[in-house]
Amino acid sequence: MTSSQETLERYRVKLHEYQRWLAEFPEVALVLDNLAAEAEGKESLSASYAPPDSGPWTVSGLRDVLRRRHAVPDLLAALKHARGCGLLSPEPNSLTMIDAAIAKAGGK
Repeated sequence: MTSSQETLERYRVKLHEYQRWLAEFPEVALVLDNLAAEAEGKESLSASYAPPDSGPWTVSGLRDVLRRRHAVPDLLAALKHARGCGLLSPEPNSLTMIDAAIAKAGGK
């Protein structure tokens, strides 16, 4: 094996090792899986904005997906606060929808 082939093989082995050991962290797993898909030549799906919910994405598309995931807890916290302070419409339908969204996202 040539030096460049050995280097590529080490990258491949290390990528699989990282995927195996870090899969419990969803965002790390997402990044590593996306990297593997792009390295294998699979087409990136984020040529248009906003990126779809499933990858692989281009690097900028992946960044947008990760940013959206980080924005959800902030939005949920704001909704919980607004609900607790009585700032939301008292209509039962709107509160039920907000409660359902918070519960679905894992909030209480």
